[in-house]
Amino acid sequence: MSGNERDLKLLGLSTRQVGALPVIAAAPTTAQAARNARVSEATIRRWKQDPTFVQQLDFHRRELADEAAKQSLGLILEGITVLAEAMKDDDKTLRIRAARYALLHGLQINESQKFHAQIDDLQNALENLESRFPAR
Repeated sequence: MSGNERDLKLLGLSTRQVGALPVIAAAPTTAQAARNARVSEATIRRWKQDPTFVQQLDFHRRELADEAAKQSLGLILEGITVLAEAMKDDDKTLRIRAARYALLHGLQINESQKFHAQIDDLQNALENLESRFPAR
């Protein structure tokens, strides 16, 4: 048993729950999760009533989402390389289409980054206000 599994057992999760967590987290539906984890849907619904199980399930789902985001970023970088190569192609039409696509998506990324920066600024301002005027 790994250290992480021992930690989860200390939190009150069974060996069966610990083993099923990554399988359930990766499944798109409860039915699929039950089949993959070889438990009943009722068992999963019961486990989801346990706050510790739900917390660990959320943790596993975040880890999966983080890994998917890393893989997506890799594909984006690969796509940029392909676009850069297409922009050097002998076919003028292909070059123009690749440039148009790169510009359009570059502008969208820029707008998204500005939006996230504004959200960060608002969060910082809110934290500053909360520290200056604590709730009573």
